[in-house]
Amino acid sequence: MNSINHAFDDTESPKIIIEFEKQGDHLYLSYQDNGCGIEPALHHRIFEPFYTSKRGRGGSGLGLNLVFNLVKQKLDGELQFESEPGKGAKFMFLIPLSLSTHIARHVSKDKH
Repeated sequence: MNSINHAFDDTESPKIIIEFEKQGDHLYLSYQDNGCGIEPALHHRIFEPFYTSKRGRGGSGLGLNLVFNLVKQKLDGELQFESEPGKGAKFMFLIPLSLSTHIARHVSKDKH
């Protein structure tokens, strides 16, 4: 939804590419759009809760923060991000295929 809501306002042929592959005991997932991109000065803020460039126009600023927390805290994965103005955005995830013992216990507690 971020690509649709933020990236494609001035993009003639919007495109989203999702790729994934198994890398050892991890799943590598990349999500890339060809939208407007994100200014380098904002890169450090995009995962902050409530940060949005669409305040008052439907953006809550929670989407990427939720993604960050899910990948890093719940799934014990890694997340990288690349973007340049006019060149879209790319998010890369590396997620373990099996949950660690610590995470498995946490997930088990959430179910009870």
